[in-house]
This record gives sequence, structure tokens and C-alpha cells, in this order.
Amino acid sequence: MCIRDSSQVIALDPELTDTYFLRGLARYKQGDRAGAIDDFTRYLELAPTGALRADAQRSIIKLHLWEVIDGDDA
Repeated sequence: MCIRDSSQVIALDPELTDTYFLRGLARYKQGDRAGAIDDFTRYLELAPTGALRADAQRSIIKLHLWEVIDGDDA
């Protein structure tokens, strides 16, 4: 539900940066690595000095490390 709701908010206003971060978290928790990386990256593009910048960067690093460990392509 969170992913769907966040996607609807983004469709209405794609400049709401925190929405990308929240959808990234939801995708992260559901195992959608590629989607989470995309959302965290978009957050960083829109808010390079945003309050959640460090969290987004850490999440991207973790997701990439999991890809290496699991041998998956996100």
C-alpha cells in the first residue's frame, strides 16, 4: 500500500523529495533492490543536501553490497 500511495503522490507532485525516500524504504523492505536504489538515487538528485541524504546514501551502499554478496543484478 505504501508503494502505491507514494507512487500516486509522486504522480501528482514529482518534486516532493521525501516521497521518493519513503517509497524507497518500502521497496527496500519488500526486497525490490533496483526500485529502492532508483528511489534513493532520485531523492539524492532532487535533494542533494536533504535531511535524509545520509540515510539514502547508506541504503544505496547496502543494496549494492547485497547485490555483490548475492551475485544478483538489481
